[in-house]
Amino acid sequence: MDFDLLTHELKKAFAQLDVTEKQEAAKAEKLQRKTERAARRKAARRKPVTVKTTQRPPATTACSDCGKPTKADDELYFIPVQCNHCQDLSRSIDLGIHPRSPVDFSFVHIVPGGAPGLGRRK
Repeated sequence: MDFDLLTHELKKAFAQLDVTEKQEAAKAEKLQRKTERAARRKAARRKPVTVKTTQRPPATTACSDCGKPTKADDELYFIPVQCNHCQDLSRSIDLGIHPRSPVDFSFVHIVPGGAPGLGRRK
């Protein structure tokens, strides 16, 4: 019996040693990752930050429909450039997209009692 008790106590002691060894290895690995991360951050701070700017077209560009040289709008540089003739043509084309009825209200009727379904609370 004494031999079994001794074996059991030794296994317990070595199990505790294994646990502490694993904990120390995990701490060392965490410390190494932390120093590597700090080095990467420090290196990233040294790089100059570049801001991407959108490229605007030159002041005179070709019309997107007919190809005539026209002046592009400075503020609305992201829309396609069209000459005056092509703009008039595009306005005259009817796509058939119209509202079904006018949006104006003739009258408004207010119903007392709050939202439907709420009712009075007891």
